[in-house]
Amino acid sequence: MLIEDTDMIPSFMDGKEYKAAKFAHSLRMQLFKEHLGLLDFNNWEQLMRGEAERAPNVDIDEPIETHHTNERVTEEEIRTYETAGPNKVLEHEKRSGAKPVDSSDFGTKAIRIDAKALDPLAPHCHRDIWNATAENNTLIYRDLFRCVPDDTVHTFEQHRKFLPDPAKIPHGHVADPDLHGREIRQRLSKVRGHLVQFPSDYLKDENMLGSLIRETVTPMVIFT
Repeated sequence: MLIEDTDMIPSFMDGKEYKAAKFAHSLRMQLFKEHLGLLDFNNWEQLMRGEAERAPNVDIDEPIETHHTNERVTEEEIRTYETAGPNKVLEHEKRSGAKPVDSSDFGTKAIRIDAKALDPLAPHCHRDIWNATAENNTLIYRDLFRCVPDDTVHTFEQHRKFLPDPAKIPHGHVADPDLHGREIRQRLSKVRGHLVQFPSDYLKDENMLGSLIRETVTPMVIFT
């Protein structure tokens, strides 16, 4: 079955005005904003100039929760959400605060500035927004949690030294037990969205063909 979206809206591609299919464009914009922490963001022109300050993911004045409630979701609720999914994506402007656009007004100021800022082929988006956000988040998580896989870990020996002592620090907890809660929140407040760098250099200096030696088995922690 082939579904062709004939509803076109104004956008940008490689710095040029471009008409995109409404569903595909709306889905991409929604995913970009979620990954970059920009769902409720409005200062797009300042962002393109590198001057905008985005809202933090964490309120540093809020206490840290030490437990989570176990919320059960029924199959009926899942089916209801999945059924409404496409409509929710197409109506993402309402959730993200963006104003709807008249698709017949192509080439005028009605073209959304957020589409220009998040042009996937524009250097400013790739370098100054996407890569910068991924690097920022990765450095914070590396510093606080020593997450693996990590690009600074090239051998099994480095892996063992990189991780905190599991007898003292449970997996997934802050690596430095001496850090004060407010300092942790202060660092986490600089995280934007949930985009991180892909660790392509992890264990790059090791032979990953497999071995019977326990010390050279791929660490199970990277699969959790």
